Amino acid sequence: MYYMYNKEEAIKAFQQTISALEIADLDDENKKSMIADMLKVIEQCSSIKSPPMNLSVSSYNCCHKGIPCLASEPSKHLPCVADSIEIKLDSYGGRGLFATRNIEVGEVVIVETPYSSALLKDFNLTHCQYCCNRVNLAVPCKYCSAVVFCSLQCRNAAWWKFHWAECKVLENLQDSKGDLSFLSNRMVLSAGFEELIKLRESRVEVCLRNAGFDEEGVYNSEDYRSAYSLVNHADKRTFNDLLNRSISALYYLKYLEFIGFFSPSVTKNKKMCAESLTEEKTDSPSAEQTLQHKYCIGGHLLRNSMMLPCNAHEVSEFALILANPAMSTTTELAAGAYPVLSLINHSCDPSVVRHSYGNICVARAIRSITAGEELKDNYGALYPTMDLETRQTNLAAQYFFRCSCEACLGNWPQYFEIQCDRPIFRCTRCDGCVPIPVGNLTELARCSSCGQSQDITQILLQMGEMEDSYKNALTSVIEGNNSKSNITTLLTYLKFVERHVHRPWRDINDCQEAFKQCLNMHANCYPV
Repeated sequence: MYYMYNKEEAIKAFQQTISALEIADLDDENKKSMIADMLKVIEQCSSIKSPPMNLSVSSYNCCHKGIPCLASEPSKHLPCVADSIEIKLDSYGGRGLFATRNIEVGEVVIVETPYSSALLKDFNLTHCQYCCNRVNLAVPCKYCSAVVFCSLQCRNAAWWKFHWAECKVLENLQDSKGDLSFLSNRMVLSAGFEELIKLRESRVEVCLRNAGFDEEGVYNSEDYRSAYSLVNHADKRTFNDLLNRSISALYYLKYLEFIGFFSPSVTKNKKMCAESLTEEKTDSPSAEQTLQHKYCIGGHLLRNSMMLPCNAHEVSEFALILANPAMSTTTELAAGAYPVLSLINHSCDPSVVRHSYGNICVARAIRSITAGEELKDNYGALYPTMDLETRQTNLAAQYFFRCSCEACLGNWPQYFEIQCDRPIFRCTRCDGCVPIPVGNLTELARCSSCGQSQDITQILLQMGEMEDSYKNALTSVIEGNNSKSNITTLLTYLKFVERHVHRPWRDINDCQEAFKQCLNMHANCYPV
């Protein structure tokens, strides 16, 4: 109450503390000392000013700036995606997200709330169990001390979706290593028994392009069907992999039996005070029906546990080291099932970047995307920081594909080998490569593809004029300044260079990373 500027309630609470101390079984010296401390705090309360009208507990439980809006109207078929994006089949026969118009660097193209998310065990008492926001003023669970929430709304939502079933047994369920089977189980709890059984009974074969869409033609992140439609690569997994996942699914199935998930009175469990996990006897389905239901739910647990390693995304927080911002790091807080983000395929030179606001994920264009071009995310294998062989090995092991992005096909160099002195310009006719001629005769530059001569003098002069302000902004960001003017300078330079210079070019990498650093400080960010 003191830190929420609630003067009367704070004084009342401290007075109650004094009353309790007076009758407490303490020696006189300690009692007098503690009462004196309380009296001092009560005196300090007189300086409390009226709180802002919109102040709430959640005002203290948010370590990010406002959640950005989409750059344009939301898509009718993808509610969390800008209408400049559509789902199409890619050249390999899978699904992807494609631009319907030219998209500029910095545009917000996706703002997605996960179908379900799960904190890593280490963050259960520092972050909200429901929305993953950092918690400074905790709202506790009514019945356990294993989790905290940022607001009553999150506590209530978590209870009805999953915590009613996890409350008493979370320590036994959650693996300290962040096993995705736990998230698989939480997805089942969030969907609910009736929804999963109904999905089995109503399921019809649809073409890949329309998988996960509802009857109105909407692919919704809040709909379990959208997550269910994602690829799981069951046909490519080894026997040992399938065996381990099956055992894990069986473990969680037994847990669901234990908490009464298959009981007709399962709703009652959510209303109970969680004092007991036993239930009253009610009319039950036949033994055969129950067995079929368990087959169904076990199948969902297994399918989700195969789907998530290929599709789950991390929820992250930027640990900003104030004394040395350049050494700041990003920490993984949680894993989330994001049905829309999972449709974006990989590139070692991605076109979008993701940032977490609580567990809401915001994707922005990190380079220009032309109409008809596929959006590309990165699955943890960036060409500037990882060699080609390692990237291919890692991607094949977890995602079951061999990357054929431009960076891989061209075997682009890693960061310190990327050209930084002599840029290769874009041909104005065919977008081919226009190197700076020998002797720096820039007015006689020639495209190596179509042979057209072109004068690149003016472009070089413009780059030179912009370079000082860009370098100053870059240095300022490295020092921890994410001001609006710095972001504007970075985006202006990045757009210009991207329009005229072929990648790889080190200035493009540096500018992208500086822009991402600014976004890190706007999203989940905790100063240390």
